[in-house]
Amino acid sequence: MKKLIVFLLILSMTLAFTSTVRAEKEVNLENEINTLNEEEILSLFFMFLERVGSTIYLNSKYCKDENFQAGWFSISNSLVVCDDNISKSEEKSEKMFRKIIFHEMVHAAQDCLAGFENEKLKNILSPMEIDSLIYSLDESIINKFKEIYPLDHMNLEIEAYFLENYPIIPIKILYGKCLPE
Repeated sequence: MKKLIVFLLILSMTLAFTSTVRAEKEVNLENEINTLNEEEILSLFFMFLERVGSTIYLNSKYCKDENFQAGWFSISNSLVVCDDNISKSEEKSEKMFRKIIFHEMVHAAQDCLAGFENEKLKNILSPMEIDSLIYSLDESIINKFKEIYPLDHMNLEIEAYFLENYPIIPIKILYGKCLPE
């Protein structure tokens, strides 16, 4: 009985130490991520995809539609990038490429929050924050979203449209909540 108590005590101390080390790593990661520039965030996203086993398809069959530039496919946790279509767009620049990838990175974070390996996405922002975003958008932009996306998906797209300008938010979610132990 005494050995069992000692074993349980050592086990609980080990678990407490492991939790403390993990918390310290998360704080360090948070501090490090806050100092990254856009190029470093982009690299970190591609490294994340590799670590979780996601596939990146470049100029795949989905790219036959010239309007399709990139997409996150939650059922397969894969990213499709249509580099040829992006380069044909009016704004053919590195900045445009980053913005498109950051948009898809938001969808990857939404997928993570809903649990990978399913078709679901979960909003990062609260319903009140999303409502505020919608009210701040020009009516022409809202109408464009209504034309392109089903109503039940529109809030996810509006959130991605907004957060693509703040890539630090989804990358923190991906590294803070979505990496396997």
